[in-house]
Amino acid sequence: TSVFFWAGLLLIFAPIAFRILSNNVHPHEQLALVVLLGIALYSAKLLGSPDAFRGTDEYVHLRNTQDILRTQHVFNSNPLLPTAAFYPGLGAATAGLADLTAARSGRPGSAAAARPELEPAGFERLVRSAAQAWGRTRRVSVDWRAGSVPLRRDAGALAKALGNVLSNAAEHGAGPIELRASRRSGDVLIEVTNPVSPAARKSVRGLRRERGRGLGIARRSAAVLGGELEFEAERARVRTALVVPVDG
Repeated sequence: TSVFFWAGLLLIFAPIAFRILSNNVHPHEQLALVVLLGIALYSAKLLGSPDAFRGTDEYVHLRNTQDILRTQHVFNSNPLLPTAAFYPGLGAATAGLADLTAARSGRPGSAAAARPELEPAGFERLVRSAAQAWGRTRRVSVDWRAGSVPLRRDAGALAKALGNVLSNAAEHGAGPIELRASRRSGDVLIEVTNPVSPAARKSVRGLRRERGRGLGIARRSAAVLGGELEFEAERARVRTALVVPVDG
């Protein structure tokens, strides 16, 4: 059966690909053929398994989505799909749709279901997971001094806030990024510092302003958590801090 399946795909793919690559084909026709090829290949998948996953890639993406729903961490390590730790958009979108579907049907979402299973140090794990995801492109050191902190608030909002702070530091800063977590009264203080880029160093006004749109997103996400975002700029370094209230 597998031989006939792949032979059928080849019969669909080969003539269309040959026509697309021909020199005398109008661009509009090429575009139409590409769309047609995509529809034809997806239709073959639907004919083979209309209501279930069969392909290896489908199971790989399914696992990534299940990891996000189970852990409430966006950046999860998946050895079958290494890019998931850096570009979890498909899994995150699917997880969001799953939560939305649950909410519309009156069932508890994944966050409510997963929260009791989170370990006491879930806060630290999420922070280190986000830092590790950025550590492949920019050196990020983590100094955790906040102790064991249970993750009882919106993990998605925390991941979004921290991800945007780290993204902003990597994009607008220079050199290694330092992340330090400590306790301040009843809050966890997550400080992200790194050197100022040469372009920003030329403008004192540019240093004093928040850099990039990511910090605006981080500020709104921190507000969802009941916390706030702090921003301080000096001539040589920039410090951005998330202040997140915790229970216990």
